[in-house]
Amino acid sequence: MTRAELEHAIRAACDLAGDTEVIVFGSQAILGWCVEAHDLAASKLVAFREKDRDFVRTLLAEMLVKPTKLRTRIRQLRPTPDDVEREARLIRWVDRTARELSA
Repeated sequence: MTRAELEHAIRAACDLAGDTEVIVFGSQAILGWCVEAHDLAASKLVAFREKDRDFVRTLLAEMLVKPTKLRTRIRQLRPTPDDVEREARLIRWVDRTARELSA
C-alpha cells in the first residue's frame, strides 16, 4: 500500500462512517507518520513472525531505520529481567541482518 492508497482508504472510511478521524495501527501506520519508524520496527520484532522480520528487513534495506537506533529501541522495551534473552536475540537478528544487507 502506498501513502496515496492509504489516504484514499481513510477518506472512504470516513465517508462511510460519517467520521472525521480514524486510528491507523499496524504496519501501514508508518505511511501516515502515525508512529516513529524505529518504534514500529522494534514492536514488529517483538512478535518475531516471518512477515514482521521481512517488514523490518525492508525498513533496514531502504534505510528507513538505522540499526543503531533500532538496537536502542529494543533495549528500551525490556520491562523485566526475564526479557534479557529476548532482547539479546533481537539485537543479534538486527546485527546479522544489517551485515547481510551491507554485504
